[in-house]
Amino acid sequence: MAIDSIDEDELYPYFPSERVRLDTSGAIVLTANRRKAKGSSQKPSGLSVEGLAVPNAEGELVVTLRRAAFLKLYHPQFPVSEATPDNGTLVIIYFVLSSQIDQQSYPLYTRINLTKDWGERRATLMEVREKKLRDAYEFIMAPGRFPNSEITRHSYQRFETAGGDICCVHLQTVQFPGVESLRQVFDAVMFYVQNMEISISERLGHITVRDDYDSIEGSVYNTRVLSTNQSGTVIESSMVAFPHVFGGDEEPGAIVVVDSVDEDELYPYLPSARVRRDISGAIALTSSRRKAEDAESKDDGGLVVTMRRAAFLKLHHPQFPISEDAQQEMMAGIAQWGDVMIRTIRDVVYMTP
Repeated sequence: MAIDSIDEDELYPYFPSERVRLDTSGAIVLTANRRKAKGSSQKPSGLSVEGLAVPNAEGELVVTLRRAAFLKLYHPQFPVSEATPDNGTLVIIYFVLSSQIDQQSYPLYTRINLTKDWGERRATLMEVREKKLRDAYEFIMAPGRFPNSEITRHSYQRFETAGGDICCVHLQTVQFPGVESLRQVFDAVMFYVQNMEISISERLGHITVRDDYDSIEGSVYNTRVLSTNQSGTVIESSMVAFPHVFGGDEEPGAIVVVDSVDEDELYPYLPSARVRRDISGAIALTSSRRKAEDAESKDDGGLVVTMRRAAFLKLHHPQFPISEDAQQEMMAGIAQWGDVMIRTIRDVVYMTP
């Protein structure tokens, strides 16, 4: 089956003054084959409840769906509120990195191995902190990294590796107009970092718990998050966050870098029962003053804080049996935590006193 968008329609034209146009060009191909039977001598039992498998002596029927698509969401031709969570991020889909990239080659990744000794653990994290902050800031603020960062944009690419790992790459800019200070937005970011299990549980309905392993004077946070999704699959993420505010009152800025722990002797991963989720990413905050709408006004248009966000996410291939539905749910939801983060930050920033 092929699907394509209509470019022009004289009878039913597009309405760009009130609606955002979405184009798609794609195709779906279905193929079928039978799996080899596992020595079964049972008689054919007919269609299953799902209608996709036909268990019999020859093995079950497996239908494979292959899908390819190009999506384009046009820039709105009418005012859209940036402060409204439902409209705050309009997706513009385009390829930003080759699908051959892996986490180890991503600029925001650092290999982190933690021993059982608490002194060594802290020394390891403090040793990498300064370099991670510097590298992340240079990466995010590099010229051309975020074209036209004065408007909200979001680029996203998802792919599957040869080993079955699900990965995605994010670049995003979000505007926070009318705030009191950059610190207000930074505090909202840190609120999410320290309470993400509550936000994920409330917004996604996933039972989520957080274990705070260590906090070093507000400079480093080592945390493990366990989240059970709707399919009952447990996803674990062992992360380290490195926050930093700089610049003082004249030209303030802030950055929060997050990376995953590769190996932890004290709190090892449990691949036999949980799916590992890695993230290497960063958020940079800058502020500016908007021009007043009235050119003759002496007042400016208010303070705007811009968030620039870059991240590489990876869901490791499960090391235990998992249904196709559960696999699809994980693939579709790999970026949901990021969406929850943005909505939570907006809620905290714009909440009514």
